[in-house]
Amino acid sequence: MTEQERMGLPAGGQPDAAPTFEPAGAAQPETAPAPAAQPAPAPIPAPAPAPVRRPPVRRVGTVTLGLSLILTGLAITAWFFVPGFDIIFFAKLAPLVLVFLGAEVLWASARRKGEERLRFDFLAAFVSFLLICASLCAATLPAVWRWYGPERSATEQRLSAELEEQLLAAFQGQDVLGCTGWVNLGGYEFDRQMTLADLRAEDHAGANITLGGTVENGDEFAARVAALLPALRDAGVDRAYFYWSDDDESWDLDLDGVFDMNADATRLSQIGRHQVQVVDGFGDTLWMEEREAEEYLAQQAAPAPEGDGEPAASSVPTDLDLPAAGEETA
Repeated sequence: MTEQERMGLPAGGQPDAAPTFEPAGAAQPETAPAPAAQPAPAPIPAPAPAPVRRPPVRRVGTVTLGLSLILTGLAITAWFFVPGFDIIFFAKLAPLVLVFLGAEVLWASARRKGEERLRFDFLAAFVSFLLICASLCAATLPAVWRWYGPERSATEQRLSAELEEQLLAAFQGQDVLGCTGWVNLGGYEFDRQMTLADLRAEDHAGANITLGGTVENGDEFAARVAALLPALRDAGVDRAYFYWSDDDESWDLDLDGVFDMNADATRLSQIGRHQVQVVDGFGDTLWMEEREAEEYLAQQAAPAPEGDGEPAASSVPTDLDLPAAGEETA
């Protein structure tokens, strides 16, 4: 054993610290407990981004829609409960909705503040458009009803019957086989109780007259027509059609307007039409004007060109020796 080991020295040659001796039974000092492990602090969340500030929006058209609905409801209610309320006049004011809508747009643009944005209310515009269309239809429907409704037709039929009675009474002593009168009311407004004397410039009255007896020529036909015109003018007739015919020829005359209704017999003979009856090669009856009939008959009487009407030559050879009936070929 080395000297260092015997003396209790460390191998390095330096003595350890002197050992301490504690008396027996002495209280040992308590060692401090190890501090508890602290939890890691929670991470601090990042602050939320501030919301984007949008400029305020103002709708345009809502006021016009509200006023339109109110006025339309009031008008319909007044039409039901107020006698004599003219809803047609109110319907004609429907385009003013567009004026109110444009005024609202200008008013909103003038009162816009700062970053305020204007937004057109398409629903309000669409409803306003429907109101305009419905109002226009309501305004035109009575006009269509007045033009094609049963009241106009009944009035025209009554006036036509009165015209026929008046003309038949005026034609007493004249050789007239038939007379048909008609009245056409041209104006929008008319009186259901109106008479022939109440016809206006836009109304028209006409008659279709068939003459009887015999007519030798155009002058005689024109003279008979001229004798009937005063009675037609007194009845308010401004259009008339005259017709006469027998088995071989016919005369007709169509008068329209004041100038024709006041024409004399000389002019009537110039505008009359004369037709004759022609029988064609197949036996059918045709009605043609006299000049056309003469040209047609001349063409029919002209000799046929040479070769017309002859049978066409047969294309079968005639020099073939065909077997006789019942003869067998070799």
